[in-house]
Amino acid sequence: MGMMGKLKETQQKVEETKKRLDFVLIDEKSSDGLLEVTLTANRKIKNITIHRSQQSNEPPLLSIPEITGNLSWESLWELQPHFHDLKFENARIHAKRDIHGDWDIAGIKLAKNSAVFKAGNCIFDQYSMQANNP
Repeated sequence: MGMMGKLKETQQKVEETKKRLDFVLIDEKSSDGLLEVTLTANRKIKNITIHRSQQSNEPPLLSIPEITGNLSWESLWELQPHFHDLKFENARIHAKRDIHGDWDIAGIKLAKNSAVFKAGNCIFDQYSMQANNP
């Protein structure tokens, strides 16, 4: 087998390994138990869940089974994350706006006159956000 054959064989083994790493799951939970995240060994986010409280039987404030996207170069300029083609399916996001214009998104309070509100606007200021619910 020549050098090119060995290179192709090595590339194939690398691809097979990368595929296997998608099935190695790492489950993490915050110390208060309200945030749960599942990652693959390939650093893909497979699940994010935010609970209202530990004892609550209510549905979670946020539940997203899988998220994909590409980080934009604008993130470096703005010093905050911006994504191209952010995609998620079967998401459940609790969001409400009060009569004063303040938001509560997945339990995160965003008062319209606070610095946090600007961070919240960043969430909705993505180039392409696709939410599918098949």
